[in-house]
Amino acid sequence: MLELDDTIGDVTCSITDLEADILIKLRDNIFIHLDDLIVASECISEFDALAAFATISEEKNYTRPTLLGMEDTTYQLIQGKHPLQESTLDTFIPNSVTMSPNQSLLLVTGPNGSGKSILLKSVGMLTVMALAGCFVPAVELSLGRIDQIFTRISNQETITTGQSAFTIDLLQMKNAMDNCTKHSLVLVDEFGKGTEARDGAALLASSLFELDGIGTNGIVTTHMWELFEHGVLAGCKNIRTFHMEVTTDDDDVKDGGSGGSGGSSSSSSSF
Repeated sequence: MLELDDTIGDVTCSITDLEADILIKLRDNIFIHLDDLIVASECISEFDALAAFATISEEKNYTRPTLLGMEDTTYQLIQGKHPLQESTLDTFIPNSVTMSPNQSLLLVTGPNGSGKSILLKSVGMLTVMALAGCFVPAVELSLGRIDQIFTRISNQETITTGQSAFTIDLLQMKNAMDNCTKHSLVLVDEFGKGTEARDGAALLASSLFELDGIGTNGIVTTHMWELFEHGVLAGCKNIRTFHMEVTTDDDDVKDGGSGGSGGSSSSSSSF
């Protein structure tokens, strides 16, 4: 053992030192070409994204969106689909959305499972796809300048934040109202449901009044009939109200089947 220690006992340390020396020299040689490598990396990543856009657009027969003028706030989506949901459901019912300067806020009601949340996510995702340079799953999408997208659709409640789900909802809405402009897009799903019914309705109504005054484009879904029963929104100028229509196959209901958001083989919804 003494003889082995004298001859090869420190080989492992020598190997480790040699590996470290080689890696340091490699790092130094890479740093010499750092700027060129960054440019090459950005070009490769951009090409990869554009190639993916082209591939999916051709495979799914997507439509080229139309970008309007920088001061235009019109948003028109005809027969738009959620790019992921349409691939997982047997039947997906497309929806059309139009927002203009004088009719910029859409207030949508409808039963659970009718596709309200999917509508919001579809509009958000198609907007991002269009602004990123990708074709979209729709018959037509025309949109003006959109500087920011604000959402209150879902949140991850965790003890690490020290905040309840309702507090997170409030902060998301506050951020939207503090920072959105007439060129922003605001998507809100059932805000106000995490507290007492009257307080929640009051918070939603005041938020709608604020967004209405800003003139931003937005879609808001809700189950709060108090807004309509008491004419709370009579003073809002830019709000239009809609509801999701649901069609169900009676035979499927008898068999115990159920439909998913945006429609299924036996149940469908439209906006």
